[in-house]
Amino acid sequence: MTRPSDPKELAQLRRQMDFLNQQLTRILTERLDLAEQISQVKQAQGLPLHDPDRERQMLETSLAAVVEPNKSPAIKRMLESIFAFTLDYLKNNWRRNQ
Repeated sequence: MTRPSDPKELAQLRRQMDFLNQQLTRILTERLDLAEQISQVKQAQGLPLHDPDRERQMLETSLAAVVEPNKSPAIKRMLESIFAFTLDYLKNNWRRNQ
């Protein structure tokens, strides 16, 4: 590994971050698409859009997969934000479809 102050290393690290951001964007788009499908099924079945128990279960399952425990609090906050933004997105679409 080169010295942390090496500009080439910084550029390489930034390229890796850019690549991860692109992957996250793709995955988040897929997640929204799937959440829309789930909301359509729920709407057809007369179920509420938000299921706090399911959200808790998803959070617990995801956090159990964290291999670096010191990162769990940050990952938990990120997941909670993703869940909240997904719900907001779906609520806007839910109202339009009723």
